[in-house]
Amino acid sequence: MDMTYLIRFFLKNRVNRYVFSLLSKKKGKNGKSILEDVFSLYTGQNGKIPPLRKLKLSPFYLFFEIGRVLFGQTKNQVKEHLSSRTFQKGISLTMRSVAHYGLTYPQKFIAPPVVVWNFTNVCNLRCKHCYQSAGKKLPDELSLEKRLDVIDQLASEDVFSIAFSGGEPLMDKDIWKVIERAKKNYMYVSVATNGTLITPQIAKRLSDVG
Repeated sequence: MDMTYLIRFFLKNRVNRYVFSLLSKKKGKNGKSILEDVFSLYTGQNGKIPPLRKLKLSPFYLFFEIGRVLFGQTKNQVKEHLSSRTFQKGISLTMRSVAHYGLTYPQKFIAPPVVVWNFTNVCNLRCKHCYQSAGKKLPDELSLEKRLDVIDQLASEDVFSIAFSGGEPLMDKDIWKVIERAKKNYMYVSVATNGTLITPQIAKRLSDVG
């Protein structure tokens, strides 16, 4: 039987969509899902899981194993992928989306996988081709507190990638704390910069924050 057909059947099946919903539903004050515990079983991350909890997770673990086999992945390959918490967020978002919308072409997502944030309108250049017409700071730009809250909201919805643009993001002193918050939430971060402000010190700082 064609493997593509099997994978589509697996993802479209209503029972499987219901299981996706159970796995990826966030519960409790910490917003943790069953899926996160299944990831922990696979990778050994986040410490040991109590035996009773392991027993309760076993049906979901088996379901996860069936999916692994259908996608032609070995356990070691899955462990390698899941060692990235960013990758885990991507899987969680995909499961929630398939549970909600089913398998669509192109796939609809319940939250955007990637967000491009025009972080500030401030820029040290006046490029004629600039789509932003950047220059001076706008009066309605967010405070640091609100910017950090935006990151937390995006992370809670499993947005796993954010691209900071502008303007020139490196001209805003808040960018470093916001990048750090994004990395703390296991988001992939990129910064669109004109490069004129990147000294060896700035380059090292960008490298240090990931």
